[in-house]
Amino acid sequence: MSKPLLIVESPTKAQTIRRLLGGEYEVVASQGHVRDLPEKGLAIRVEKEGDRYRFFPTYQVLAKKRAIVDKIKELVRGTDRVFLATDEDREGEAIAWHLCEVLGIDGHASVRIAFHEITKRALQEALKNPRPINFHLVNAQQARRILDRLVGYQISPLLWRAFPMRGKGKGALSAGRVQSVALRLIVEREREIANFKPTPTLVAEAYLIAKPEFRATLLKPIPSSMEEGQQWLRQLLGRSLRVVSLQKKPRRRGPSAPFTTSTLQQEAQRRLGFSIARTMRTAQSLYEKGLITYMRTDSVHLAPEAISTIHQVIEERFGAQIVVARSWEEKKALHAQEAHEAIRPTDPHVEEAGDTPDEKKLYTLIWRRTLASQMADAIYEETIAHFQPEPSTEPLLTFEAKGRILVQPGFLMLYGYAAKDEEEATLPPMREGDIFAWQKVCLWEKYPAPPPRYTEGTLVRELEERGIGRPSTY
Repeated sequence: MSKPLLIVESPTKAQTIRRLLGGEYEVVASQGHVRDLPEKGLAIRVEKEGDRYRFFPTYQVLAKKRAIVDKIKELVRGTDRVFLATDEDREGEAIAWHLCEVLGIDGHASVRIAFHEITKRALQEALKNPRPINFHLVNAQQARRILDRLVGYQISPLLWRAFPMRGKGKGALSAGRVQSVALRLIVEREREIANFKPTPTLVAEAYLIAKPEFRATLLKPIPSSMEEGQQWLRQLLGRSLRVVSLQKKPRRRGPSAPFTTSTLQQEAQRRLGFSIARTMRTAQSLYEKGLITYMRTDSVHLAPEAISTIHQVIEERFGAQIVVARSWEEKKALHAQEAHEAIRPTDPHVEEAGDTPDEKKLYTLIWRRTLASQMADAIYEETIAHFQPEPSTEPLLTFEAKGRILVQPGFLMLYGYAAKDEEEATLPPMREGDIFAWQKVCLWEKYPAPPPRYTEGTLVRELEERGIGRPSTY
């Protein structure tokens, strides 16, 4: 009896699935899309029907995929059951549909399986619940592909004429559905920077003698000129600063939500210095090896069984008191679609995983973020102290100093390097009425910084907040 055939996109994914299923299935990779619009020509017929337009794309098998298609056709002929196991998003659904078209498979039959992680449990569950192709997702992908072609093919030639030195060929300028909007955001930000007119404010700081030494900033009044400020501060000669009020209150800092595609890209750039391409390439490899869940998602949701395992791991490592059951479902980006879970380890018990240095670094980042999302807040004690000259001055100057110490680390236990940084803003012990001598007083003009230029990470965040593009776009 012939084995059932599973078709996936990636050879690595195929290898992982083959290992997990123990040879019970034939697994083959399409290596991505097998059909697309031709490289040359618009390949889209447009027909007007009343006040609407209909678009008819013409697809062809990619030249570099003909041998792969022939091989898969031969495997299909040798089996009586085919499962299309491409990724569960618009692109994956479209790949499955294109495979149906070229292989002669009925997409309305139960041939499609989907899973968000490559584990034996997830695969077995998916194989029990095959479904037809989701043609709504296919049509959505086709609409996006048609828009890409219409925008790119009709606007790019305008750029070539405007910039003849960057015309057709390698390195040519091009327009795109998302890239042109991103370019506009970059240009608008550059104009903001060019038109930025900084207005300075005067800042005065007193360096007070204590262990540790600390600084107090002039809170009120604010001098209107350097001359006025210097005149006021001269009155401090021969005077000390007395604590006139002291306020202590707890502050909480909660963990961040589990990773989505865009937040993973932003954090990997900030923490690891990874470009977006490097992050996605590494995340793709971790997913295909069965180490993390699907990496193209805008959901912060965690499956109940995953949360249960995460709580178990936290309790084993840090104690039950640090576990906090959190639901992040309500925190959604504009136009968010929760077809997937957040990006998380498939086995939270595994703290280190991956074959390359990049994989190990990114996996650790994901592991920490996932566990932290189910841990208690960090709690600080914040101190705000107000000082006035003793004896008083005219006008009466009020200085302010702030400090905070980490009282309960909570989720920061996972980030040992961060806990130390958070404790640096400390004040010496003090009570109302205490007198402090000062070592020096500084007065200067502080100029606000212009709006920063976008980094890859901050540009992705801006696009996401505006509802531009999808996780597969970034």
